[in-house]
Amino acid sequence: MAGQLTDSWTLNTLDYTAAYISVVMGQCVLFSFFLFLLILLLRRILPGKAVFLKGLLWEILLIATFLGKLKFFHEGHFFSRWTYRWIGVCNESWWVRYGYLLGMIFCAFALFSRRRRLDRLVKGMEQDQVCGQKVRIHEFLLAPFSAGLFCPNIVLPRILRKELEAEELEMVLLHERTHIWLGHLWFCLLWDILQILLWPNPFFAVCRNDFQEDLEQICDRVTIRKSGRDAYAYGLLLLKNMRLLNPEASELKRKNATIAFAGTDGYRDIRNRFSGIASFTPYRRGAAGALCFLREFFC
Repeated sequence: MAGQLTDSWTLNTLDYTAAYISVVMGQCVLFSFFLFLLILLLRRILPGKAVFLKGLLWEILLIATFLGKLKFFHEGHFFSRWTYRWIGVCNESWWVRYGYLLGMIFCAFALFSRRRRLDRLVKGMEQDQVCGQKVRIHEFLLAPFSAGLFCPNIVLPRILRKELEAEELEMVLLHERTHIWLGHLWFCLLWDILQILLWPNPFFAVCRNDFQEDLEQICDRVTIRKSGRDAYAYGLLLLKNMRLLNPEASELKRKNATIAFAGTDGYRDIRNRFSGIASFTPYRRGAAGALCFLREFFC
């Protein structure tokens, strides 16, 4: 039984804590499967123009960590049977309760090590003034991105700094500032925390791309509106960036070859993003405001 492995008070406390966490979090993991299925179902049902609603759906996952102590886990026929079996396993098998804790530790180490490496990489990049704003310049053929929570940095590839016009650079920087303003960097942190707490649920790894895709489409719409330019010009800029960051595609274009995204891993993301840009229509500011209400608690 939990707490019976040793006479040491410290180890007994650790044992009971491990059993409690594994029991409660295990129930949260079970419920999180249903939440993911609900979100994926609603995302498929909602029309393509409902970009903000699709983004709001992911906030349903936040309630998963509060559901481990709900009453129906002990009274409902299906859930109570699973709950008491899980409690028995956690109490009788020390490797299960400590395995859950170790899984959380390993997951946290992997995710936050990746964040730390990125922060170090960004801080080591050259800093420059672009359109009156401080940005970090890198030499890689990577899309512009923003990183950091309390003091976020915008990272721009040198080739875009060199090839884009001033007006185009302003649009690129506005897109990254919009990510920061909407709190998307904090939302990604929350996703990592949920993945750590509920690490046995593979949906967090599988659906991360869908989550980031929805954030990107929201940012596209807000950027278009804030820039005052039309969706067509925004789409052309995005295509230009893709050509500059993909020299092989540019070479094929110069040879009048057909560039096909079919068969690549990013085809669906690219198609969905351009479909969202093409379907852009003016929206009420409240739609974007509802999506970033959590930002007030973190920024």
